[in-house]
Amino acid sequence: MDIKALNTVLENRITNIFERLATLAYSLGVDYHHGLMELIWKEMMKNHAHDSMGGCCSDKVNREINEV
Repeated sequence: MDIKALNTVLENRITNIFERLATLAYSLGVDYHHGLMELIWKEMMKNHAHDSMGGCCSDKVNREINEV
């Protein structure tokens, strides 16, 4: 469950803070890096493996996932 909870925290920070700040900065003339935003979301999706997100792996595997 800890991996799923950490994923939720990260997703919320990306959508509620980072994307909003990037949009605000864009409205003030700062470049909006679509490629960076896309890369961040792609990396997030790589971490959505069924077993690790569902919390159905062993403690050893869970520790290994958290070390990455």
